[in-house]
Amino acid sequence: MNQTDFWSRVGITQSVGSRYESGRNMPVQVGWALQIAYGAEEDVEALVKWLRNG
Repeated sequence: MNQTDFWSRVGITQSVGSRYESGRNMPVQVGWALQIAYGAEEDVEALVKWLRNG
């Protein structure tokens, strides 16, 4: 998988993704999306439960 494929799966462009990779702050929502897409199942379940309960 290349960077364009990876970042497009969470709805952002490769250039925006590379900004985060170079040390800029990542918006919390992008972090959540990455966690849901690629995180360990138990972490994903906990995050989704937290997001649903606000």
